[in-house]
Amino acid sequence: MGRNKSILLIAIFITLILGRSALGSEAVCVLDSYNIPPTLELKSKIVKLLEKRGYRVEEGKKCHNKVILGTPKLIEALKEFNPEDGKIIYTFILFPELLKIDKPNVYGIRIFPLPKRTVKAYFKKTHRKPQKVAVPISKRHSKVAKIYLDKKTFSVLIFKKTPEELFNKLKKFKYIYIFPDPNVLKVINLINLIKFSKKNDIILITGLPDLKQYDVDFIQSVDYDKLSELILRLLRKDPKEKILPCPVRDNP
Repeated sequence: MGRNKSILLIAIFITLILGRSALGSEAVCVLDSYNIPPTLELKSKIVKLLEKRGYRVEEGKKCHNKVILGTPKLIEALKEFNPEDGKIIYTFILFPELLKIDKPNVYGIRIFPLPKRTVKAYFKKTHRKPQKVAVPISKRHSKVAKIYLDKKTFSVLIFKKTPEELFNKLKKFKYIYIFPDPNVLKVINLINLIKFSKKNDIILITGLPDLKQYDVDFIQSVDYDKLSELILRLLRKDPKEKILPCPVRDNP
């Protein structure tokens, strides 16, 4: 009788522990700052994966852990965040370093691969000899760009109003990297840059998947399935880095 009672107490103890884990630490909020097609697609993949792995996904703001897409909801969540309460994992932020987040249990994943990584992938895939790559940048965004563009790999060329100001200089290069500079990505500026590059046999390289609709030669873009898996791993284990590399497609 005493043995059966001990077994029963152990079973109750295990049940309480498992139940507490399932109802507490396994709750995750997935918050989308933008509700645009790319973030909605990513959010759907994240939610499906989390539910498949036994997490309880909620829409509220008071979950133990938060997965946040985009800057607005991240800034909002950080104001009331207590590292002892859980984790914040964020992505879909172009330049996470600029936020200067230095808090425990807050981890980011890049939403586009660093320029050097993409350029390196291009030369590796094409077996071409690496050369310096030109990057047209507006004066307004030049300080940001220089954080991500090393001088050994890139030549940063700055324009005041439109990239057309740089066309004479760009003719000297065989490769152009399209950086996520809003002034470069303005439709008319982008189209003119693409026309110029095609006319002068210049290869266009980027890490921005939205440019697939344009005639860009090489795009290394984020893999949403791998990104979702990485978010799941971050919920379970703390990485050494505060900002992790963008997971990319195997065949860009």
